[in-house]
Amino acid sequence: AVDSTYVSVVNPTTFITKTVGLEPNLCATTSSLIAPPNATVYYCLTVHNSTAITFSEYVIDDSVLGLKFSFPRAGAQLLLPPGERLVITNSVLTNLGASPLFRQSNVTANITNTLAFTASSPTTGIAIRDDATAVVTLGRVAVNASKTVGESATTCATTKTLAVPSGSTVYYCLTVVNAGNFLLTRHTMTDPTLGLTHTFTRELAAGATLALTQDELVKLGGPAALLRRENVTTGITNTLFYTATGPFGVATTAQPQSSVTIGQSSLVVTKTVGLNQAACARNATLGVPSGSTIY
Repeated sequence: AVDSTYVSVVNPTTFITKTVGLEPNLCATTSSLIAPPNATVYYCLTVHNSTAITFSEYVIDDSVLGLKFSFPRAGAQLLLPPGERLVITNSVLTNLGASPLFRQSNVTANITNTLAFTASSPTTGIAIRDDATAVVTLGRVAVNASKTVGESATTCATTKTLAVPSGSTVYYCLTVVNAGNFLLTRHTMTDPTLGLTHTFTRELAAGATLALTQDELVKLGGPAALLRRENVTTGITNTLFYTATGPFGVATTAQPQSSVTIGQSSLVVTKTVGLNQAACARNATLGVPSGSTIY
């Protein structure tokens, strides 16, 4: 008879790893994932037998999923010899008859999922237990966008308002900060006043900044007029619509605004009169004897 009392070794070195991804039938390669809202995520458990023991009975205990499952079924055999590994995807659990499955649907919040895995060897009376964690972060696409205006096509201005003489040419600059946690890849700029739209591809990592001057926009294939106004003769308040798109088609829109006013200058001329040719007199009137020289 086989003694059913097991010696448990908790958390052995590199015994199991838990990963998470978006593919139901594949084992993901990372233990963390940024997932789009309402996605379904799939876990995978990889068991590395770094011991000298052959295991044949297993228990998965995942309290977050409400899953506690022992396998294989009675009469079936699933051996894990020394040096071998066992990969358990959602599909494998389905085939083994587990319920619930190795997935979470409609993700709307961050998840930290830790499971316990036990591998037993009835012939030796030894069982090994290990824990592994996978983390799901709810993805967020967000941008902070500002529009500034100046008189240089190559330098990003620092102010949102500008006063210029009539007939001037002004240049706008769009500055975008990726305030979310997704990589942004697709960008669309629209000026409804001019009826101009330009879409371009550029990777913008989380926390990174993109400054688009007129010159930079032209390099990206965009029309210079989208960030330029020539022969300005009246005040302008301009709103640019900017849309950023991340993975899975998730998008966010900003409407940065800037304004240009036409500066007005005035000149006041006064004329004074005095008796000193070296100094400007203070008065506009002067009484002098006949024959005097005045300045």
